[in-house]
Amino acid sequence: MVMVEIDSNAILVEPMKSRKDQEMIRAYDTLVKRLQRAGVRPKKHVLDNEISENMKDHIRDQCKFTLELVPPGCHRRNAAEVAIRNFKAHFLSVLAGTADNFPPSLWDKLLPQTEITLNLLRQSNATPTISAYAHINGPFDYNKMPLAPMGCEVQVHEKTDKRGSWAYHSVDGWYLNTSPEHYRVHNCYIKNTKNTRLSDTVQFQHKSITNPEITPLDKLMRAIANCKAALQGLDGDKSNQQINELKQVVDNAQAKINNQAAIPRVQATTPTQQQVPRVHNQQDQSLLRVQVTTTATATVKPAIAQPQVTHNRITRAAAQKSKYRRLRAAHTAPVNCPNQPPAKSTRSHTAKIAKSAIPTFVASTTPKPETSHRSKRVSRFKQPTKATIKRNLHQALSAQLQSPKGRKAFMQQFKQMERETEKALAVLDEESGKLLKYKQLMTHPKYKKDWQVSAADEFGRLAQGVGGRIKNPTDTFTFIREEDIPRDHKKDVTYGSFTCSVRPEKADPNRTRFTAGGDKINYPGEVATPTAEMLVAKILFNSVISTPGAKFMTMDISNFYLMTPLLRPEYIRVKLIDLPEEIIREYKLKEKANKKGCIFLKVVKGMYGLPQAGLLANQLLEKRLNKHGYYQSKIIPGLWKHKTRPIQFTLVVDDFGVKYVGKEHAEHLKRVLEEHYKVTADWAGKRYVGIHLKWDYNKRQCHLYMPGYVKKSLIQFGHKLEENLKQNQPFPHTPIKYGAKKQYAKETKQSPPLDARNKKFIQKVCGKLLFLARAVDSTLLTPISAIAAQCAEPTEETMKQTKQLLDYIASQEEAVITYNKSSMILAVHSDASYLSEPKARSRAGGHFWGIVVSVALQ
Repeated sequence: MVMVEIDSNAILVEPMKSRKDQEMIRAYDTLVKRLQRAGVRPKKHVLDNEISENMKDHIRDQCKFTLELVPPGCHRRNAAEVAIRNFKAHFLSVLAGTADNFPPSLWDKLLPQTEITLNLLRQSNATPTISAYAHINGPFDYNKMPLAPMGCEVQVHEKTDKRGSWAYHSVDGWYLNTSPEHYRVHNCYIKNTKNTRLSDTVQFQHKSITNPEITPLDKLMRAIANCKAALQGLDGDKSNQQINELKQVVDNAQAKINNQAAIPRVQATTPTQQQVPRVHNQQDQSLLRVQVTTTATATVKPAIAQPQVTHNRITRAAAQKSKYRRLRAAHTAPVNCPNQPPAKSTRSHTAKIAKSAIPTFVASTTPKPETSHRSKRVSRFKQPTKATIKRNLHQALSAQLQSPKGRKAFMQQFKQMERETEKALAVLDEESGKLLKYKQLMTHPKYKKDWQVSAADEFGRLAQGVGGRIKNPTDTFTFIREEDIPRDHKKDVTYGSFTCSVRPEKADPNRTRFTAGGDKINYPGEVATPTAEMLVAKILFNSVISTPGAKFMTMDISNFYLMTPLLRPEYIRVKLIDLPEEIIREYKLKEKANKKGCIFLKVVKGMYGLPQAGLLANQLLEKRLNKHGYYQSKIIPGLWKHKTRPIQFTLVVDDFGVKYVGKEHAEHLKRVLEEHYKVTADWAGKRYVGIHLKWDYNKRQCHLYMPGYVKKSLIQFGHKLEENLKQNQPFPHTPIKYGAKKQYAKETKQSPPLDARNKKFIQKVCGKLLFLARAVDSTLLTPISAIAAQCAEPTEETMKQTKQLLDYIASQEEAVITYNKSSMILAVHSDASYLSEPKARSRAGGHFWGIVVSVALQ
């Protein structure tokens, strides 16, 4: 039975004993089960009219497939007909290559490997860049399953515990296939036992593989060489008997060679004869010119006093050189040899060319234009391979300097870079390429109207409403005069800052956030908030596609920090000119402003920027969720589970990433949250923590990407890639010195230091790209870490490395990470480079397979 799956274009075969219904149903179920194990769920089956009613009922009732018959007599409508023709041709070629004594009754044993080799040659319809086999089963591992000629004779090794003391160490058999369940183990059919056997030690004896042997011509060539050596070794011998005997041997050998000499394989062509290359090349129309020159024939000139043999003698080594020269000439350009049969690669044929007339090849071809050898990055979205997954899933957690002072300084810089990632969603002016801040947006003629409304809504939401647009204001703060602040709190009055961002996934994409300056508040209690790291969220993505029936959705709580009462009030100072005009009029703030034009806010509920707001809001949420059976992991911060329901979710500030098996369980969580908060749900789970997600539950895959992030970053930094420049290396590598007995530390280049402006530029680049690196493009982690280690004292060399990093992201396609289903079993691997960083430092790294996690230390 032959079945073809349309998306993968894979051909599956299963042998049948007969055409009875019971046997056909068995073969059909076997093929369908193979597709289902590969994650393929067929919905429709197209087949011809030659089918029984029992088979129809089985396809409809048991397999739940939609059945469709082709029109009578119109076989071309069925894709399986073409697949049958292709499989026949491929299988006949396999049978033609079997040994002459191979039993024809074993044809069905050759089907598994025949199917593999056929699908490796076929192209997938859904993903044309991979084979049909890779679409169904993943990349083929040639190390695990080396493919050998099917049906050839083999010698199968017998283990010591299976054979007698004087028994032979191997038995005769035929090779059937390579076992897919073992590593480099072959399945062979034994002649004596008439049964199959698995063995990891097999000697192949294919009919086209010749064993080395000494031919008669080899013996003659060796005799001639011995003759010359003997003749040159004669010294003062007056006897002619030995000379005559040697001369007779040489004459007989030369006559034998002349009678059986090979005809030159490439003949000279006349000017009227046109040579047509075997493969037409549109780019190179030049033909190979072959010039044949003939040397003088070999002669034997004996001398009476001092006999010498002079001839154009070619040894086996010279014959091999001539053979290789011909092969190189043949591969340099196509040569038309219409009258010559294909040569055989045997020693006897090699020795036949040892005659006096040897053709000399002079080939000239037009050189092709030099092409770039840089690798082109294929879209990882179209080709989700394991190699692409291993290359793209490296995570860096920290970089450490040697001295404690250096580590402390670097950690401060690292935190600064983390804060720079908040600008990933900032408002970008496409005309100027600059990021616009709050004050610029409030006065910009193009954006002023929209962002005035956004800012007024933010203050109305935090206060007591504005213009009747806010239905449920939070009463987070009230506007007060300066004299209303208690004396013991006047030293703790902090400032207010504004951040503007574009959030397409939110109901209002233009988002203004008013935050308190937390660094000026002296809060006596604990302020650390448990939140899920990006790594935990990625592990959850892998868990979703690895759990049968699981799906992913996201939920967002509006005003999460604004609903929690504070244990003590906080006070904020804001300039009146920074507030929207609508807020100033509605709350009559000019009357409450002091002489310096400042207004004061009394904060009684949690808001963004307060160090204690996150912890208080999280504690209140935990208290409310615990009543319904939800609890937070004591080991992994930000990971939540339910006592009985199959549901898990990660919490990052107010964003929920939910894994559920059964929609009713996710709806239960949504109802619980809606009792206290305003919840927005995305059942498709298209975006989470700034990462776009594309779920393919049929293939059990999840694709992570960040479209437009690189383009936006390049506009922000004003970086343009030079024309015809393609950078495939994100950071200068350390050249390998092979054979060096000692390896020395990398020398630090003496380069002029940078000013404060360029130093700030490098910090912004590292901060901006760090989020991209941690999210989807792990190739940026190592260069960002190396550049960040120099940010304390950057030089012009550091700027050069930063420019190379920007050229790299501008040259490459947008990164995509693809997670495939896994057994969720961790396998650890670690490695390190030696003296690869400045100041005699090295780099160590590691990752886990299954759930791929990466760390990089310095």
